Amino acid sequence: MRMYLPKFHEICEAYQVLSNSQLRTIYENYGAETLCSGIRGPDGVMRGGYQYQEDCYEIFEQFFLECNPFFDLCDDKGVELEGSLFGTAFGGMNEPAAPPLKDVTVTADVTLREFYCGSHKTVCYERQIVGLDGRTTRKE
Repeated sequence: MRMYLPKFHEICEAYQVLSNSQLRTIYENYGAETLCSGIRGPDGVMRGGYQYQEDCYEIFEQFFLECNPFFDLCDDKGVELEGSLFGTAFGGMNEPAAPPLKDVTVTADVTLREFYCGSHKTVCYERQIVGLDGRTTRKE
């Protein structure tokens, strides 16, 4: 990611300028150099001047999270707030919520020496995988 960061900053700077109507107008009429240095006022003093603040992560979050039309469909834990992506279509609101997953508890035999000094144990167990239809299961 680090090698792509300068290009990502360029893209974010372009997005920040072009999404702001005032900055975009200055850029379109006078160019990038005038946008960055500012505009000379009637008294001859340079005013304004745009400087990119390198807040690409904030721009990324705004673009992909806040401006995302699906942003508020799920809460912070990923649980759908409306019951279904399709709302009431196809009976989506009537679909019961999935039960919470149970904790997996594994008992492993260890000696006091292994417990104190550390050891490597491999545990194998079977689990059920729910199919894409949400009803069928298979063991893995």
